[in-house]
Amino acid sequence: MIDLCKIVREHNYNRLTRTQLVSLLHDYFPTQKREVNLAIIAYDSGIVERIIELDSISSMQLHTFSKQLIDEYGLQETYAVFSIEMWALAFGKSVDKDKVENKQQYIQQHISTSPKNLSFSPKGKIVLGSVSDYELLNQSNNTAIISKFRGFDESNMVIPNAINGKRIIGIGEEAFRNCSAITTLEITDGIEYIENGAFADCKNLKNVILPESIKRIGSIENSNKKWDINKRTGVFQYCTNLESIILPSIYIKEIRNSTFSGCNSLKKIELPEKITEIGSFAFSHCKSLNEIQIPDSVRVISMCAFNECINLTTVVIPEGVEEIDYHAFENCTKLSKVLIPRSVVKIGEDVFKKRYDYRGQLVTIYCYSGSYGLEYARNNKLNIQNANNFTL
Repeated sequence: MIDLCKIVREHNYNRLTRTQLVSLLHDYFPTQKREVNLAIIAYDSGIVERIIELDSISSMQLHTFSKQLIDEYGLQETYAVFSIEMWALAFGKSVDKDKVENKQQYIQQHISTSPKNLSFSPKGKIVLGSVSDYELLNQSNNTAIISKFRGFDESNMVIPNAINGKRIIGIGEEAFRNCSAITTLEITDGIEYIENGAFADCKNLKNVILPESIKRIGSIENSNKKWDINKRTGVFQYCTNLESIILPSIYIKEIRNSTFSGCNSLKKIELPEKITEIGSFAFSHCKSLNEIQIPDSVRVISMCAFNECINLTTVVIPEGVEEIDYHAFENCTKLSKVLIPRSVVKIGEDVFKKRYDYRGQLVTIYCYSGSYGLEYARNNKLNIQNANNFTL
């Protein structure tokens, strides 16, 4: 690599014309024609001026600069990066290139080997995606969301966090709906939200690896928006083979409407410790779900949240929950024991109704003297036991 520091140090770079710079390069490095040509290309592209303005070259900026050189000058990626590094070194700028991987390299190294060993997507990794595979909706500060996937879905699918020089922060509504080839999905670090129906009807999806950067799963509801029967509201709705997913607990405050509705193979899920609401139909028709631990932070269990979870047998409603909306546990045919704390002050209609229970077995409500739970159980003619006698 030629030492461009000599020219920058010994000459006033800002006052050099292109002709003067080219002449100096040939004078200083007469036998290193390839490096000289690469330095001139980077200069002509305008990238050198942008390097001067930066404190350091991030992996994202390196990708942007190198892509420009590849697209505009036909350079191979190795030479594009090399030319940027030469000029960065000349101006004392560090280059972070170790964390940049293309999508296929990332899959081979991290996903195809042992996907189930990953709890969350590794922090700090930049995984590059091809602009030909994605439609982007640009946001502020050089960020974008993936509005539509246009590529071929793969068994091991990694959602990139950098495309065409843009930092990906979100995945749009129904962006990957009906991608039936996906079995293992990883959403990479830095992506902050996933909109409604993004992965709905991915029938063969079994395992999902999320980043800890995720702040929201599901769209912010718009009360003025007309309901469309053809749209999926749940991010993973009707992913009928989904078996496992760990939800990061740093930011997520709500399990939104229909998120896992119709996920027939989901047996167990660990809910984030900070959530305050379990949305309508959130786990409806999760027919393999046999255990659910509701965090103490939850205040509302919305309508039909666990409707038709036919393998649930015992539910502990933690102290702090105030409302259980109507049909929340309707037709959970094996449900036999429910502990209701003193904090519950509202329970909707038919919360524990079993429409198709051939055994006719009623739920036993474990509750406290003087509580609303006791009043509800009596009014609905359910079996009643003292909560102090409750055992799992």
